[in-house]
Amino acid sequence: MQNKAFVFSQICSIFARVFLGMPIRGRCLSYSFNTVCSVKITVVIPIYNVQDTLDRCVGSVLAQGVDDMQVILVDDGSTDNSSRLCDQWAEKDNRVEVMHQPNGGLSHARNMGIEKSEGDFITFVDSDDFLEKNTYALLLPILNTHPEYDVLEFPVCVQYGGPDERMLNFREDEYRSLSDYWLRGGGYRHTYAWNKIYRRGIFKEVRYPEGVLFEDVHTLPDVFAHCRCLATASVGRYYYCANKQGITATASGTQIRMLLEGYLKVVAQCPEVLEDDNFYMELVNKQIDVCRLTGDSVSIPRRRIRQISSLSSSALRWKARFINLFGLSLLCRFMKLFKSIKA
Repeated sequence: MQNKAFVFSQICSIFARVFLGMPIRGRCLSYSFNTVCSVKITVVIPIYNVQDTLDRCVGSVLAQGVDDMQVILVDDGSTDNSSRLCDQWAEKDNRVEVMHQPNGGLSHARNMGIEKSEGDFITFVDSDDFLEKNTYALLLPILNTHPEYDVLEFPVCVQYGGPDERMLNFREDEYRSLSDYWLRGGGYRHTYAWNKIYRRGIFKEVRYPEGVLFEDVHTLPDVFAHCRCLATASVGRYYYCANKQGITATASGTQIRMLLEGYLKVVAQCPEVLEDDNFYMELVNKQIDVCRLTGDSVSIPRRRIRQISSLSSSALRWKARFINLFGLSLLCRFMKLFKSIKA
């Protein structure tokens, strides 16, 4: 009886769409003279004490021009007015669902949203950020046209509103291996979870590691293990807002070590990325910070820098020359001494 009712409702929906011009909500349904398809996307937004930015964030998500959307607000034990604001959004818009839970951290909140997700696609938004209007409406047709795309990445305004604001743009491109994305696509510079739309099937086997910071870096190799193709798009925009209290701005030595470990996870899976001088110097910079702030010894593989002139800045070039002459361990000790004198 339920199946008959479902079929009847779909027939009514098709009639409304084709003859009355009304929008359809639901998955694709084929019929003899046309195919009507409305893509459903789940947007997971972890919430923790963000009463000042929550309305801007959620409002931007609901203004994406996508009716068939599931927006999951995961209230991760907020102690300010965020919980009440979440409930108000759920009352105003039936696309919004709220999960209230004890504080478990960003990864736990994302994982809970994944568990509850129902969409064909899934994406994430941080609650102090927002999206340009109709970003998802521009991107979802690309995923429909290319069923082989399991992940679609789109542009970001990085550090929006801060002194280091810049645009991260992409051209249309395709990457079918982690190493290709990491190097040719410069993926190690933008491992963010939130400027990507994923086919939800990827997350049948993938979860964000709990108790780990810079979890996006740690998760990307797992995503690629279940991804046929990651594509980049030139349309849409995510606004990654400057936050003086954010982890990127305030990371301790232990936390930077977690980032370095995430990079080394990629190296373990794709050893060839270590041959790229620019990526190797990115590792060097993180190693210098870890050694200076924690007293750890060097943990990254040691090697000579082959193409110093190709490095992207004069600071990297002199560090590379130092490494080739005296070694990485001495560079770390020198930088620790230099920073202490400068302070």
